[in-house]
Amino acid sequence: MKVLYSISALAADAGMYVYGAGQAGRAMAKFLRDSGREPLGFITTSESGEIDGLPVRLLDDWLQRRKPADIVVIASSYVKEIAATLDACRVEAVYDGSALALAIAEQERLADDHAPNGRVILQKE
Repeated sequence: MKVLYSISALAADAGMYVYGAGQAGRAMAKFLRDSGREPLGFITTSESGEIDGLPVRLLDDWLQRRKPADIVVIASSYVKEIAATLDACRVEAVYDGSALALAIAEQERLADDHAPNGRVILQKE
């Protein structure tokens, strides 16, 4: 597993999935989109459905559908456990994006605290 420091480290032509659909996972997906890299969906072990317009797949379902070149970016505090599971499933292109995802999520939280709804309201004194 490689640690993700830069989006440029990810192959541009590979399918990309974010492992984790919590706050950090959603922050990572938004960061990837804002960087011009569209993730194909989320992977989880507990839920399926859709978040932010992206499919959420259970790990077993994703394993059946995946392509050999697919990239998985882990955006979860359970990175070691997830990496071990993916390794056991012979998934090779795995990146630890947990620190980056948590930093992005925290930055967004702080911005929301100071600029609700993404808007800054200036008032004359």
